[in-house]
Amino acid sequence: MIISLTDNALFGIVLTLLVAYGVTLLKRHYRSHLLNFMLLSIFFIIGFLLLFDIEYSKYALGGELILDALGPLTVILAVPMYENHKHLRYYYFPIFAGVFIGSFVSIASIYILSNFLDLNTTLMHSFLVKSVTTPIAITASYMVDGVISLGVLSVVFSGVFGAVIASGLFRLFGISNPIAKGVALGVTSHAIGTSRAFELGKLEGAMAALSIVLTGVCTIFWLYLFF
Repeated sequence: MIISLTDNALFGIVLTLLVAYGVTLLKRHYRSHLLNFMLLSIFFIIGFLLLFDIEYSKYALGGELILDALGPLTVILAVPMYENHKHLRYYYFPIFAGVFIGSFVSIASIYILSNFLDLNTTLMHSFLVKSVTTPIAITASYMVDGVISLGVLSVVFSGVFGAVIASGLFRLFGISNPIAKGVALGVTSHAIGTSRAFELGKLEGAMAALSIVLTGVCTIFWLYLFF
């Protein structure tokens, strides 16, 4: 019975939606930023597949349909950006400067660490896309001849890690400006960080949403220029 159910693309879609709903209820109950939505969802879905010995390819029949929808869905991020366009016009220079420099530092850090750890070129190129959202990361991976699966893995890891430690770092360095918080999360942790930014406030979320788009453009520019 389970086998017949998993052969349908609806299996991956329904499983993802059920896990997302369950994780949402869990976060509402405990209200802790340590309970990251993406991280919990990954653990629950992988655990379910392992528990019932279901191949990932069967989940991917529906899961990839959701992945394909991520690109068009990013248009939704334009709404909070429009609602806070006054802040964008007033703080345009620090916002653009932060994204421009932050995207460069992200790539430079991967390059330096890869050489320090003696990673091969393929691994380094795969990790260069870690700070952009998944649809852009896939395209960028093709661009630099990286391994797409490793690129997406680095995107997820950087997003989850950044979202989890963000609040602690803001307190440690005394960062209270909502625009600075939003830009930092958007540049370093893309969509996952933006989700965390919206938990902090609408302005933080709007700035993070804007930073996702700008970081994608800047990252492509840096990759084209240096790789």
